[in-house]
Amino acid sequence: MSQKPQKHVLFVCTGNTCRSPMAERLFLQYLLQEGLDYITASSAGVAAFSGDAISYEAEELLRQQNCDARDFRSSRVTHQALESSDIVLAMTHSHLSALKSSFPEFQEKYYLLDSNWKSLNGVSMNSGQDIVDPIGCGMSAYESVAEDFKRIFPNLIYWLKNLN
Repeated sequence: MSQKPQKHVLFVCTGNTCRSPMAERLFLQYLLQEGLDYITASSAGVAAFSGDAISYEAEELLRQQNCDARDFRSSRVTHQALESSDIVLAMTHSHLSALKSSFPEFQEKYYLLDSNWKSLNGVSMNSGQDIVDPIGCGMSAYESVAEDFKRIFPNLIYWLKNLN
């Protein structure tokens, strides 16, 4: 029986206190439930201040989903984080542009994680719709983002399984 090669996914947003840590923790939970131990995930922000705590609403939402994020601390996107990632999933077009501008050498790793992500025969297909920033919009906005992630993850996993 051959062992599958490790794959690492980096989720990227602005400050790494809302969307990307939610995606990271929910994705890790999903991977655990699916028994996919060869895929790992982390998160970072294009304008993050390293060491910030996750937002109250994001932490509360994750707690309700049985994900503990009390130990989470934000980090800024770095050359090392990008180099060690196989796939980098940006939440918005502006995050994608910032990555391409600041770290053009990793462009082949960058993808937009949009709210209508689909995968067809292992090929990433998306409609170009940003994952909306929930900050300042109340708990229902965070719940909506989490629902987007949960809808995306099965297709993302299918795509990752077929990615060479």
